[in-house]
Amino acid sequence: MSNNKRIYNSKLVTSLPNDPFMKWGLDLMGPIKPSWKYTRNKYIFIAIDYATKRVKARALRTNTVTVIAKFMYECILIKFGRPLTIIIY
Repeated sequence: MSNNKRIYNSKLVTSLPNDPFMKWGLDLMGPIKPSWKYTRNKYIFIAIDYATKRVKARALRTNTVTVIAKFMYECILIKFGRPLTIIIY
């Protein structure tokens, strides 16, 4: 008689619950050519919530860190709280 028992050693993978507003994806598009010649906005910054598929977008003049941090603070952190995960595309 042979002993056909196999022992599998694998890591236990836990996933965080997919609660609303805990995982955001960020993307910056641009530079784009504006459709109206008097506008100075050349970039579009987009934040997407993974659970609810809610989109927050804003047209920006520059793509500096301070402008993006201000958008994150005003549109995500104040309204929805601190997310667990941020994914940058």
